[in-house]
Amino acid sequence: MLSASGAAPPLTDLSGLHAAAASSGALVVAWGRNDWGQLGVGLGETSDERQRGRADGHQLAPQIVPALRGRPVADLSCGELFCLALVAGDGVYGWGWAEQGQLGSVAAARTGHHMVPTPTLLPFSHHKSIARVAAGSFHALALRHEGIVLSWGSNERGQLGWGGAAPMARVAGQAEVPQMCTQIAAGGEHSLALDVDGAVWAWGTNEHGELGGEGGVRGRPLRVPLGSGRALHVAAGRSFSLALVRPARAAAALEVWSWGSNESAQLSLRRADGGAGGGGAATAPRPLPLPAAAAAALASGPPPPAADNGASNASAAAAAAAAAAWVACGPAQGMLVPAAADAPPLVWGDGRDGLLGGGARVARAEPRPLGALPGGLRAVSFGATHAAAVGAAGELYAWGAPRLLADEAATQPWPEPRLVREASRLYNLTTVSCGSTHCVALGRCNERIDLCGVCGGDDSTCFLGDREVAQALQMSAALESRAS
Repeated sequence: MLSASGAAPPLTDLSGLHAAAASSGALVVAWGRNDWGQLGVGLGETSDERQRGRADGHQLAPQIVPALRGRPVADLSCGELFCLALVAGDGVYGWGWAEQGQLGSVAAARTGHHMVPTPTLLPFSHHKSIARVAAGSFHALALRHEGIVLSWGSNERGQLGWGGAAPMARVAGQAEVPQMCTQIAAGGEHSLALDVDGAVWAWGTNEHGELGGEGGVRGRPLRVPLGSGRALHVAAGRSFSLALVRPARAAAALEVWSWGSNESAQLSLRRADGGAGGGGAATAPRPLPLPAAAAAALASGPPPPAADNGASNASAAAAAAAAAAWVACGPAQGMLVPAAADAPPLVWGDGRDGLLGGGARVARAEPRPLGALPGGLRAVSFGATHAAAVGAAGELYAWGAPRLLADEAATQPWPEPRLVREASRLYNLTTVSCGSTHCVALGRCNERIDLCGVCGGDDSTCFLGDREVAQALQMSAALESRAS
């Protein structure tokens, strides 16, 4: 939700939270609750419901989203109860809860509420020029190829950046960022954009200092004061923000800056009494104190090359400069993800439901490794009580509350990240995004599935559900055994 899905990358694939390269063989899989159609498979149509004969709106194992099977999906992002998917050459598709306008004008009424249970094209005039999407709690952002930021959905706290007072918008409008941008991030009720010069712009609620300064709601973008450094990547949580910054001083290591609410130590600030938990807020952005090993990992890499005109060149400079790491936010968790495979991700903030690993379920200010989660992650995302990550080889990890872990056998919480073996065997994933009580991931069938013979080796025509694919794999293994 705003989850870490929150932080989409610059246009030239800055981080592991990148969108997959558009491919005609891509598939989107979803799991978790479906009471508002947030899985995109229709109501009462999860494979678990069909097999168990009950309509509890829940899918334990990843299920293919039929409407997007084989489509060239280039990006996806989940809000609390809705999802967005960018289909290359076509536009933005949305599904789930839509009462705040976050799915445009396509919502259908159901028992007095608005929902879209299957992916539906949002009728925006600029949709074919969109390069990235980002979902907040109840609003959405899109980044056009030329660097313009679009927004729609809830605007009760000015999170659309239009400067107007309308409570919501079902049609996308242009946020008033004064520069062309390379990255967007949507938080609970605030929004961030990274421009071509490395400046960060923020708008929306400022109740906890989410915008990096004093004052209340801001309906127009304000520049976040990050000293003389250049931001390379941004992420937005429910009520706080993070930025990866290259300081202006020569040979300095990259820094992680934070601002906003510190109620659960998500800014890596200790309580005033010295306790391990959080408290209060910080309206002035500041760099985090990082462990020596993390600081060393951020010290690698040359300074960014000079950028020519245009968002693509500037974004290429940012990508080169940020190759050492990227940042992510959960609702109240912060994460630093070094790109190196031997440097573990660091996490801090709200530890309820085991989201920080280590067995502790309390807030923690100190950045520490997250269990045995490997380095070099492609993606990570936090929901309300669960989290998921995609490893360097496309494998899926999950942790947190049961029934949201992409594993039918997970009846107890997982307090540490675990490899989801069946899903990792079936799919090679490129990114994952978690809503409040669901997850959606993007990838392809693994090579062994392509060779099962059922789809002729072309996963873009695969109409199989998860159990049918597993059966096809068993058939393939049996045939291989006979042949040998």
